[in-house]
Amino acid sequence: MPPSTPSDAGEEGDIKATNGTGTFVDLNVGEEPQASPGGLLPLIAWKLKSEMRYMMEGMLFYSGSAVEKLKEIGIYDDVSKTSEMAFRSKNDDMLLIPSFTGLATPHYVSVPGLLYGISNAMTREDIVKALLESIAFRIAEIVEIMRKEFPYETDRIRCDGEMSSNDFFLQRIADVTGLKVERGAVLSGTSFGAHLVAGRALGKWKKDFCMPFDKVFEPSLDLSEKYRRWKRLLEISKKLKV
Repeated sequence: MPPSTPSDAGEEGDIKATNGTGTFVDLNVGEEPQASPGGLLPLIAWKLKSEMRYMMEGMLFYSGSAVEKLKEIGIYDDVSKTSEMAFRSKNDDMLLIPSFTGLATPHYVSVPGLLYGISNAMTREDIVKALLESIAFRIAEIVEIMRKEFPYETDRIRCDGEMSSNDFFLQRIADVTGLKVERGAVLSGTSFGAHLVAGRALGKWKKDFCMPFDKVFEPSLDLSEKYRRWKRLLEISKKLKV
């Protein structure tokens, strides 16, 4: 499980998301452990000598793995093309529930995945767009719980992990959450963070040393109505039996 580290979530109220095969969204809650009635998991962020920090975490089991799954079934031959494909799509009606291995935070249920809005006009690009948006929507669900349960003011989410190389995906996270998204210059944030923690423990780094960021995505599109429709479809999928 990717840990939060002083490199990417160092201040109380900071939010970061590691987007790899799965996605882990972490909120730094400071020096005291917290509880979440909404389904977030309480964890230790890091411990350095007498310094202890706690975090709340929400997770998706299958995010980068879902992008790989579409490659396996022939939707595209190179995952690096998915951002460009999604930007080309003009379809705003197709929705996807990414329950490939069930839904983790905050649902913790196994439900059928759904693709809604197929037609004879649909394209591969539409499916890719629906998938990437659905993962951004799942992250938004977690961020909503964090903002509701913890009174921290933040205007950004920091992202690392290989899936964070996808510009369309990070732009949609910014659009649906209303927060700017900063992409780490080092996508392998877990190993980089471990390096910083080790250096901090040995007194090699300054306390405020931070991972550099190579691009910032500002909210630019109002996705509130589409997000509302997607959440309605999600609730239908949780009740669906055939």
